[in-house]
Amino acid sequence: MPGFTTRAFLAAVLLVGPISAGTGATIAPPRRQKTATLPKDPEAAYKLAATALLAANYAKAVDLFLANMKKFPKHPRMEDLQWGLAESYRGKGDTEMALAEYSRFYQDYGDAPRAAEALYKAGGCYEVLGDKMTAKLSYTVISRKFPTSAFAEQARTRLSELQSEPAK
Repeated sequence: MPGFTTRAFLAAVLLVGPISAGTGATIAPPRRQKTATLPKDPEAAYKLAATALLAANYAKAVDLFLANMKKFPKHPRMEDLQWGLAESYRGKGDTEMALAEYSRFYQDYGDAPRAAEALYKAGGCYEVLGDKMTAKLSYTVISRKFPTSAFAEQARTRLSELQSEPAK
């Protein structure tokens, strides 16, 4: 993505919290746009995308989640669409796009029940991409901001493991 550094974006979000452009819109990395044929009903369209994700048809799921977001910009399940898109990219093995979408999820839904999980999975993406420093930051934020979440203990464990690894 020319002109955009996903790692810098999440690092900024982690440090200062969700970013607002002042108009209610959030600042996030651009999405790849694809179109797929969807039912006219938003719930049926969501279920079609979710079914593709559950069937591990990740490329189709990505297309369907993106099409949902484009066709229904005020979808009543936008949070679930965003989560599904991140999970689909992760399943597909597109770590950079998964990271971008987990970051977007945290930015847009930082108080949602899955926010800590989004940060944890973003931390895992950073590790895969070789950015241990930002992975540590992700895990630190989880343990401080969400100390009682199911992911806090996992984050503390992973942080401890990363800190005990020899520097390269």
